[in-house]
Amino acid sequence: MKTKIENTVKGIPFVSHVDQEQRPILNDVEKFIKSVYDGGYHGNYNDISRSGIFKRLGYQYNLRPYLKKYIVKNYYGQIFEMYAPNKTAIRKCEGNNIVYAIEL
Repeated sequence: MKTKIENTVKGIPFVSHVDQEQRPILNDVEKFIKSVYDGGYHGNYNDISRSGIFKRLGYQYNLRPYLKKYIVKNYYGQIFEMYAPNKTAIRKCEGNNIVYAIEL
């Protein structure tokens, strides 16, 4: 039986000048991911799709447990890794530049 993944992610500080004890929590992760891939702020999309990590105010949130990893090739011949909830989200965000996307 699969265990349910919690729907919150705690922030991990990646700079020294933030409050190390505060640890803000990103609530309702799936809703946040959906808003990013449905045309949210483009900077968030680039960070999350390329590394699976969302950074904000000196904290980083690991969203990889909620995303799938894909190998993507575009029409220009570039091959790269992307994180996304599904292939449809990749095609929707990248437009018609995608030749193929293979889940790893």
